[in-house]
Formats: sequence, structure tokens, C-alpha cells
Amino acid sequence: MIIREAAGSVPLGHKLITAQIRRVYHSPEKIMKRLGYKPLLTYGEGMETTRKWLEFSNLIATGDPARPSASA
Repeated sequence: MIIREAAGSVPLGHKLITAQIRRVYHSPEKIMKRLGYKPLLTYGEGMETTRKWLEFSNLIATGDPARPSASA
């Protein structure tokens, strides 16, 4: 997903944004195997929820053409 700054929004370098952007992926496989954990959302659902939160918080523009469509 490509996130571009919206006019009048919080800069992408802001500490709240950088806290959301991580370059590390932690696999849930170990906890799923050992404890039977099952995530409430799929990866795609989690990304969509994050996108909606970023839009709600005015951190990205609503309907930003840079984001992929939900069917992608």
C-alpha cells in the first residue's frame, strides 16, 4: 500500500504515523500452534481497518487514488 500525504494532514514523519509504519512482520504461527490463537481479522481486513482509521484521523485523504481497490 502506498500512503501519500493529504493536504492539511499530519506529516508522514510525525511520531504517530511512524509508530504505525513498521518494517518488521511478526508471524502469529507460534502462538497459533501452541495456544490455539486465531486472529479476529485476516491480514487484508486488518489493512483495510488501518486504512479506514488513517482516513478517519485525517492522516490520509478519503478516497485516496493511491490506495489499491478493495478487490485487489
